[in-house]
Amino acid sequence: GTLGAMRRRADGTEVKVEVTTYRSDTYDPDSRKPEVNYGDTLEGDLSRRDFTVNAMALRVPDLEFVDPFGGASDLVKGVLRTPVDPSQSFDDDPLRMMRAVRFVAQLGFSIAPDAAEAISSMRDRIEIVSAERVRDELTKMLLSDRPRAGLEALVESGLADIVFPEIPALQLQIDEHHRHKDVFEHTMIVLERAIAL
Repeated sequence: GTLGAMRRRADGTEVKVEVTTYRSDTYDPDSRKPEVNYGDTLEGDLSRRDFTVNAMALRVPDLEFVDPFGGASDLVKGVLRTPVDPSQSFDDDPLRMMRAVRFVAQLGFSIAPDAAEAISSMRDRIEIVSAERVRDELTKMLLSDRPRAGLEALVESGLADIVFPEIPALQLQIDEHHRHKDVFEHTMIVLERAIAL
């Protein structure tokens, strides 16, 4: 399991530290819940993460920075890549596709082309994820500073066709006053203006 601890710095800020054993996962194709096994390397454990920006660690006690998948570089570039082949990653846990879209909205990141392609081709896998988990990701995306970017990524990937079909359906609608090319674009403009208030 994971042990968490909060530590207060001299300046009064808190830092959350998590300590865990090395693990590896085995997935059943019909479920996103893995069988968790204990692993024997930090690098192997980091390969289970959803994105490279989450696959970095400090090896203790010498505080060696471990970044086998280039997460620090991706963090600086604002790019979401998977530590392993994206098709395998999203097949193992389809919720990762929704997390990618959420991070577009929350962090202003872009999805790496191979990951975006995998999301588009594997979007039907989202159906094995519980409605509650999908809802939670949608809620976090919509409450972020950049929900338009997240909604656009959701539509572009095809995930919206499955989890929020009302949104891509707006692209087919022309507003009654013919001021906008489609109701989707108008809705995105209204959303941005509402946030700016």
